[in-house]
Amino acid sequence: QEVGTASMPALRAALARAGVDALVVPSADPHASEYAAPHFARRQFVSGFSGSAGTAAVLAAGGAALATDGRYFLQAEMELDSSEWELLRAGNPGVPSVPEWLCSRLPAGASVGFDPSVHSQADAEGLRASLAGAGIGLVALADNPVDGVWGAARPAAPASAAP
Repeated sequence: QEVGTASMPALRAALARAGVDALVVPSADPHASEYAAPHFARRQFVSGFSGSAGTAAVLAAGGAALATDGRYFLQAEMELDSSEWELLRAGNPGVPSVPEWLCSRLPAGASVGFDPSVHSQADAEGLRASLAGAGIGLVALADNPVDGVWGAARPAAPASAAP
């Protein structure tokens, strides 16, 4: 599968099959590594953004956002397809966080999926609390929809321990 915007129709179909209205895709891996192995680069696969820090949100009905900090604004502008992605310049006045962006685009009763293997409990609880104020639920997904879209093109998992 192609990286970035080309993968979005398949990802949106996977979200619909999973019964969620949106998906949060962090840069994290299950080990909370500072630099994730390519096998875990789901956010990069979905968005095309190769910076080491950022969180993506994809709406099943259309629309996507990537939040990153000032170190990566220029890189994100160059790598994101602006017809599909909105860049959330974290730390700038008036710029919403990913949960705020989701709350502004989803109706009450909507559900946001997340992969519990790549979110800490504290992050998941914070996300749940932020969404709950708008009547939006957070759903832990047993299978990450990105993995099914990535398919055989996904890099192999690391075979040995890090040095």
